[in-house]
Amino acid sequence: METAAKELFVTVTGFDHYAGRRVFSIGALVLCRKEPENVYDPEAIVCLFPGFGKLGYLANSVHTVAEGCMSAGRVYDKMEDTFFIRVLFKSYTKIICRVEKGEQAELEREFACQLLRLTDPGKSYSHLCSSEETDGTDREDEDCISF
Repeated sequence: METAAKELFVTVTGFDHYAGRRVFSIGALVLCRKEPENVYDPEAIVCLFPGFGKLGYLANSVHTVAEGCMSAGRVYDKMEDTFFIRVLFKSYTKIICRVEKGEQAELEREFACQLLRLTDPGKSYSHLCSSEETDGTDREDEDCISF
């Protein structure tokens, strides 16, 4: 019997120093980027969101990693330089997220659509953000975001 790939859970901390916890909505994708030039932690992984910038860091201390989550150091070698996490739970001191494993292009598209909906909530982006196939024609659209 095949076992499913183990899900990785992480804790985001330090958000009080940046935009606060309000920007972490349940279900949202957050971009993570390794930050090897960080003078305090060479295994630092920063959490980012366009428009807000730096949101916090993946916890890397026994004092800040929530039980059942992996530290940034344990995740560091398992992931590419940039990857996505999805917000599952939040408290006053911690945000619990799942590392998203999937097609990078699909995650980037979802992330871009999430950003578009935040910047212009009154506009419909269903033609860009639908996971269903379109008519097969390529669309050149200034609303698209490339990574």
